[in-house]
Amino acid sequence: MGDAPPVIEKLSHARTRCTFTIADPERSALEHGALERMAKKSQVKGFRTGHTPLEIIKVQTKPEALTEHIIHAFLQEHLPKLLKEQKLTPIIHPKIELTSHTPITLSIIIVEKPAVKFRGQDALRIKKKEIIVTNEEITKTLDTLKKEHAIAEWTDAVTQKQWGIPSLEHLRTSITEALKRQKEQAEQKRREEAFFEQVQSGIDIDLAQELLEDEERQMLGSLQENLRTQNLSFAEWLKRTKKSEETVRTDMRQGAERRLRLRFGIDALLQEHNIAVSDDELTKGIAELLRSLPHVERARLAPLYTPGDESYERFRWQRRMQKLLAMFLE
Repeated sequence: MGDAPPVIEKLSHARTRCTFTIADPERSALEHGALERMAKKSQVKGFRTGHTPLEIIKVQTKPEALTEHIIHAFLQEHLPKLLKEQKLTPIIHPKIELTSHTPITLSIIIVEKPAVKFRGQDALRIKKKEIIVTNEEITKTLDTLKKEHAIAEWTDAVTQKQWGIPSLEHLRTSITEALKRQKEQAEQKRREEAFFEQVQSGIDIDLAQELLEDEERQMLGSLQENLRTQNLSFAEWLKRTKKSEETVRTDMRQGAERRLRLRFGIDALLQEHNIAVSDDELTKGIAELLRSLPHVERARLAPLYTPGDESYERFRWQRRMQKLLAMFLE
């Protein structure tokens, strides 16, 4: 691989450093190939398009630009081989650094999925609180309805006329059921949030600096894209929110760490408990989802839920998460 085999170093935080040295004659061959590719697109006065002599192309090309072409061609050929031979599976783009020009020496940091260790999973089983609807809550709701609809006094005739409910007692029952559903939804949300908090805080994991920086870049990119849709510059947003760029960066670093801890923690649980969703389950689930939609919406969305598409795999992930939550929040 190259003039000399790369130097492989196993680093902490699930990282591997690979050092390549590109010496002659490979550098010369790569340079020649780069110049030929540039010559094919060249438009230099006095020569036909694509027929400029390589010597002239080289003179007109900045040394650093030519070096970039050489490195790009080298990596295109050798990086896939390296990953295969060393059985490396990067989870972000490798970090490439030019450490020497003569000879060209590249330091490549490859980050793989970090190991996750739970300190215990009992804390993930978030107990459900008893759902109680009190008479005071029912009375308060009745008072609110009474005020909103200018009702002088509650009677069976009023409930029948206003909502088609046969009696005040039936109305109280309906209110009780509605309040219970609201409380159950709030309780489910509380338990899910507590579960996710326990997942990210209850693991031991070494996150590489490169991984944190990559996550921060994605978060910043999402923020900037969101601001663009609002025709708002980053500087204007900082002014409106009364935040400093340093504060935003600190918040993003903390947010990036929490997101990564949660992501890898969830992934570890899904793997450990072998939680999967078959294609048959997925097909049935998607059919149920589409049936619940209006005809026009169904016709628009149906083509998106085909095997291999992003929506299809996102639905699979959602179903896996439902199974995981059901396991710990039963």
